[in-house]
Order: sequence, then structure tokens, then C-alpha cells
Amino acid sequence: MHKVRTLAIEVRISYLGFVVLEGSNRLLDWGTRRWHSDTSPAKSAMGHIDPLLAFYSPSVVVLKNMNRSRRADRRRIILAVKHKLAERYIEVHMVKRSDVRQTFCSSGNRNKYEIAVAIAKRFPQLQWKLPPKKRPWQPERLRTAIFDAVALGMACWEQCEPATAQSHDG
Repeated sequence: MHKVRTLAIEVRISYLGFVVLEGSNRLLDWGTRRWHSDTSPAKSAMGHIDPLLAFYSPSVVVLKNMNRSRRADRRRIILAVKHKLAERYIEVHMVKRSDVRQTFCSSGNRNKYEIAVAIAKRFPQLQWKLPPKKRPWQPERLRTAIFDAVALGMACWEQCEPATAQSHDG
């Protein structure tokens, strides 16, 4: 049976985190990609996304829905990436932050660190990437974007297309 291949991408201002999932339980690849601040962030992001699209041929790409975000610069990058993917007829699912929280709250995981720990338990190959608990004065670690991307992918499976997820994940 064919399993849906999902590329989930967490876009930041100067880098992105990604995961490739096959079905909802098989993690194929993960990582981060950085770019220089002197280049167009949207163009740089697509420059890093294109090889992932070519190599993995995902059925769907998942991005964070930031329509109501105060982070206009990040929202512009995500919308530009979404537009480029749509031009290529690639199915894009936008997942809200509230959908991610809802996916993990039912199991008692309420903050980013608890969600990352739950993800590391589900996908043991990521345990060595688990960032330490962040203190309020510390910057977020680059590898946190990997866990945010997994959370987007999992929320998409749970919230966006439950019928598709169940029918393709057998």
C-alpha cells in the first residue's frame, strides 16, 4: 500500500528545519539549512527546499500558518514558499500553532520542550538532537526547528486530514 510522503518545514528568518515522514510513523530524513542574511530569505529557503522536493517527491508539504502573526518578515517568507510550491502543483497544508498544541496537549505536553521530548520518544533516532530545556534569556537552538517541523507534520496528520492519514497509514 502506498504511504503518503510528507515534507514538513519550519521556516525561520535565516534558516529552516525540515523532516520527511512516510506515513505518520516513519521518519526518513531531518535537518536544518541556513542561509546568509544578505540574500532574499524566500529565494534562499526555496534554494534549500528544491533538492528535498527533487529527492523525496513528497505528496504534501506542511508549513506553519502564520496569518495572524506579528512576525511579518517570517510570514512573508512562508507565503512566498507556499506560492512557489503552488506554482509547481505541490499540495501544501498550512497548520496553525493551535493545531500543534491541540495535537500534543491531549498527552499532557504543553510547551515546546515537552513536545520535543514526546517527539524524541516517538522517534528515537532524534533523541541525540533533543535540545536542552531553554531558559528565558537563552536563544533558541538551531535544532529546535527540526522538532518544530516534526510537530507540524504530526499535527497535519492528526488535524488536517484524518481520513487521509488513516487510509494511507496502514
